Amino acid sequence: MSIQRALNSNKTPSKTRIEDLPTELIFGVFDYLYCHEIINAFQQLNSYFQSLLQTYQQYHVNLSALRRIWHSNVIHQLSKYTQQIQCLKLSCKKDLLIDLNEYLILYPLNLYYSTLQSLSLSGTDINQLKSFVFELQYFQQLKHLSLTLCQKFHDPYSMPDSRFKLICFILLFKIKTLKFLSWNVDLNFFSGKDSILSGEKSTIEHYEFSGMTFNDLNWLQLYTKNMKSLSVHNFTGSFDKIHRLSIETLITLKLYDIPQSVNIQLLFEQFLYLPQLIHLEFQSELYKESDIDGNHWKYLIENYIPHIKRFRFFFFVNSRIVSQPYDNIIESFKTDFWLRDKKWFINCEFLEGYRLFVYTLPCIKTELNYLVPYQRKSTSSSPTISIPLLYLDLVSARDHRSNLDFDRVRSLSIFGFGYNMNYNQICGLINISFVKQLTVLEDINPELFFDILEHHPTQLSIRMFEHDFSMIVRARSGVDKKKINADRMAPLKKIKSLKLMYSVGSFEEAFQILTHCSKLEELEITGTMPVEIVKDIIDNLEKLSFLKIHLVNWRHNVVNKLLESNGQQRRFVYKHLDKSVLIWID
Repeated sequence: MSIQRALNSNKTPSKTRIEDLPTELIFGVFDYLYCHEIINAFQQLNSYFQSLLQTYQQYHVNLSALRRIWHSNVIHQLSKYTQQIQCLKLSCKKDLLIDLNEYLILYPLNLYYSTLQSLSLSGTDINQLKSFVFELQYFQQLKHLSLTLCQKFHDPYSMPDSRFKLICFILLFKIKTLKFLSWNVDLNFFSGKDSILSGEKSTIEHYEFSGMTFNDLNWLQLYTKNMKSLSVHNFTGSFDKIHRLSIETLITLKLYDIPQSVNIQLLFEQFLYLPQLIHLEFQSELYKESDIDGNHWKYLIENYIPHIKRFRFFFFVNSRIVSQPYDNIIESFKTDFWLRDKKWFINCEFLEGYRLFVYTLPCIKTELNYLVPYQRKSTSSSPTISIPLLYLDLVSARDHRSNLDFDRVRSLSIFGFGYNMNYNQICGLINISFVKQLTVLEDINPELFFDILEHHPTQLSIRMFEHDFSMIVRARSGVDKKKINADRMAPLKKIKSLKLMYSVGSFEEAFQILTHCSKLEELEITGTMPVEIVKDIIDNLEKLSFLKIHLVNWRHNVVNKLLESNGQQRRFVYKHLDKSVLIWID
């Protein structure tokens, strides 16, 4: 392999082989890829790259990223590289090509991963958590551990106290290299803290918890050598009863979902015992009008955390507790303290009768729901915000103008756009070119939908109701619904992934529409369609690598019939999951 490079206009172009590039540069490319991508792309090139693959020590395996059959093939040949895996992300989700149990049968935790530094587990299996943690004490290079287990409504977690205390003890004291711990589990990590006694100190420096009190923080500090940062959802505390303990090492504190019972001023008084705190973040609802006043926050900062360098917040307030004009709120943040001394800029967004948003720039919130008629006031000349996940509701916006604008939105959900919004108008709200996933929850102007596809620089993932999708295509065609104009359907090639909810129409007609999505890679649809239609979908959508069909009453022999009728055209594997069939196609 080679890269052609012209030395200058008067000389014959020379060629530089990729093999001649510095190893550090090639490894830098590897750092941006998953393990299966690296092996698939470079293993068969030549002996030089085979040697590099054996020496690279930072492989990253993520089960959720395995979406194609060849991904699975690579994972089944991973044994020679498992000792070089640095980061491992495991999930208990059932709709994976390779599920957690299958992967661990291939590569058990107790036999591989001698150099593992980062491990993440997400899912709903409490038994898996138990077995994981007991294995982790033998990982003496592990630095980063993230555990996310959300309780099912009908299946609450339970665990004997003695076993749970042992789990907490292992996490805190037995992984000697651990620096980061994220505990997002529906079990109170601190429930047995009073009976956990140890002469050891934890090496963990960065903590994330799904629930915590200030008393828990004091207890944690007693057993932590060098706590530098703490992030807590559902932070509570009775500050008049705690034993105050100075935490000299804490630099960063992030508190989310502070309950109404917590007095903000009493909370700030505790910060006097955090002398090194320089980064503070809040995300929460506020329940008192005085708590959204810039002068009040100035007082708290100057009196309790005068050394703070970075202060970020996102507050929402019920408009019923706001008695003053909204302009007064933003004016209270236009003082020298905010603009000149700290250079902290604020947005205030409001809509009469709805919640008020007050937040610092850049916005720290990653997901927002908006009624578009919201108005924005700002202390910054650049009030545009970047939000990865955005939900826009225009039901009440048809007769109102809004000055909202958003940038770098990755996932956009829209509702109530109807036929009144055109492409130029939506571009006035959002930099649509950054959107990767579009969810349409109601009728949308067909021309707007096709304009989004046509002008988008890359492919899009689309999620919408099957009936709405069919109506859009028919309206776009402008002819008899039984004959779809191919030229006007060309923008459908921009659809990379399509999820059609609640299919109620003719499957034959749906298939005719899908043939225009010729670059479709993933399809999810609801309905008991004939095997022949499924076969036609697989045979005709050449790029399709994943098909999920909901509410299927097929038996296994029906899928076998599909396998038999398919012959040797395209190889695929399948999995039954509740009332769905998942098919991965080669």
